[in-house]
Amino acid sequence: MTETRAVQRDLRGAASPADAFSVRDGGSATGAASSEDRARGACPANRWLVLVVACLAQFMVVLDLTVVNVALPSVQRGLHFSAANLQWVVNGYTLMFGGLLLLGGRAADLLGRKRLFIAGVIVFAGASLLNGVAQSSGMLIAGRGLQGLGAALVSPAALSIVTTTFADARERTKALAVWTAISAGGSGFGLLVGGALTGLVSWRWIFFINAPIGVAAVALALRYVTESGAAGSRRGYDLAGAVTVTIGLITLVYAIVKAQAHGWGSTPTLGLGTIAVILLAAFVVSERRSRAPLMRLSIFRVRSLTVGDAALLFHVRRHVRDVLLRLPVRPGRPRLRPTQGRAGVPAGSREHHARLGRRSS
Repeated sequence: MTETRAVQRDLRGAASPADAFSVRDGGSATGAASSEDRARGACPANRWLVLVVACLAQFMVVLDLTVVNVALPSVQRGLHFSAANLQWVVNGYTLMFGGLLLLGGRAADLLGRKRLFIAGVIVFAGASLLNGVAQSSGMLIAGRGLQGLGAALVSPAALSIVTTTFADARERTKALAVWTAISAGGSGFGLLVGGALTGLVSWRWIFFINAPIGVAAVALALRYVTESGAAGSRRGYDLAGAVTVTIGLITLVYAIVKAQAHGWGSTPTLGLGTIAVILLAAFVVSERRSRAPLMRLSIFRVRSLTVGDAALLFHVRRHVRDVLLRLPVRPGRPRLRPTQGRAGVPAGSREHHARLGRRSS
């Protein structure tokens, strides 16, 4: 119970949720936000511009999750994709994004959030340009994986920048509500802009459109975002945890994306799922023993976080039941349903976030 209360105090004072994951004893790499971090926060006149920069990059990332779906038939005809390989235009991105997300968040804490944010945007925008000029299916799939890597660097770094910039709890809650709404809007907007660009110009422009967004995000970040991170403390890398969770998450995502082809109860799906569970269990064991873990496991004892995770799992379960396991389905409604759900989160969660976040027991 004492440890849980300590974690709750860390969450309220941390620069980002990831900052509270690491051990505080002995000056951990990602403990609660240091006074240096807070002192280097953006000035009041610029903090909302910082939010604009972070949301712009996040919009670019989530836009790419859906914008490609509408253009897949045109991509297949243009690059002569086989039916089996076409799914990897989407799955290659999802696999790298989901598998490297936690590692990207830890790297931002250790190496600097602004530095990782800019690097991720450059990787993402550069990969988008490569995809736009792709001349073969293999080149496009490789580029989509590179885009996923960039997204895994951008998304956690951008969120950490937002929570670092807004030190006041009420303003932070408002900023996170805007962040969530932008993420939901980007997913829904991607379905619309993907069809428009493919029909009016070419499928290649669904990738080219990321280039000006990336340039704007980098230019604004260099101007308005201040560097922050776990400065002045011992830097520790949990290599075993990083390896097990990264491979475990990639395996789990791969099992999920291939389940539609093999079946949820098939031997390949169950085998990959078992391997993923073993690797993630090894990650939990590693985190319990490490002096500088990627994630402090006691974080899951915090009630507000547990409630949020339960709500997310509920919507994932409904998506699997209503969309993945029900064929045929109407094309537009299942795709827009998740974005509608996320769009409603900020209005309902703002008060709960502020109230639960202030509790000490």
